[in-house]
Amino acid sequence: MIEKYVLKITQELGLQPRQVAATAILLEEGADRPLHCPLPQREDRELDEVQIAAVRDRLEQARGAR
Repeated sequence: MIEKYVLKITQELGLQPRQVAATAILLEEGADRPLHCPLPQREDRELDEVQIAAVRDRLEQARGAR
């Protein structure tokens, strides 16, 4: 479901697709703070809290615009 939003969000925010996809997956799974998720090899590890919030907000906006 989130795959269709990843490319658009990637372009809008200037991030890598893997970063957006990994963050989106963590958010979909209920992680409320992906930076503190105990996964040893997180793909989102290069994003700060502002970027993660931007991905979250854009996903919510995209879902609302369906």
